[in-house]
Amino acid sequence: MDADGTDRRMLELSPRSKAESQATWSADSSQLLVTVIVGGDTQLALLPVDGSPGRPITLPGRRGRFAWSPEETTIAAADSATGAAELIQVATGARTRQTRTADGGLAWQPRH
Repeated sequence: MDADGTDRRMLELSPRSKAESQATWSADSSQLLVTVIVGGDTQLALLPVDGSPGRPITLPGRRGRFAWSPEETTIAAADSATGAAELIQVATGARTRQTRTADGGLAWQPRH
């Protein structure tokens, strides 16, 4: 949908997906990160708003919290049960497990 509310488009989730889903806009509103739990795993879909093809990323297990990095190159994800956090590279889908858990919400902070 355009900023003025025109050009609306329907986003349909797979019939296999459960009702557990969420969507998070990138900071510049150029992409929408949609997450859906399918068969116990988390499916991410990075959907560009310009209508170009989206890209799926599958993460084993349930991830319940997500946060875009300020430069929109990385997504932080936290396991719903354990809080274990990992970073996902938007361009490649590569994942890096973090040594700390996300006890509360996920947020990016500048380095000092």
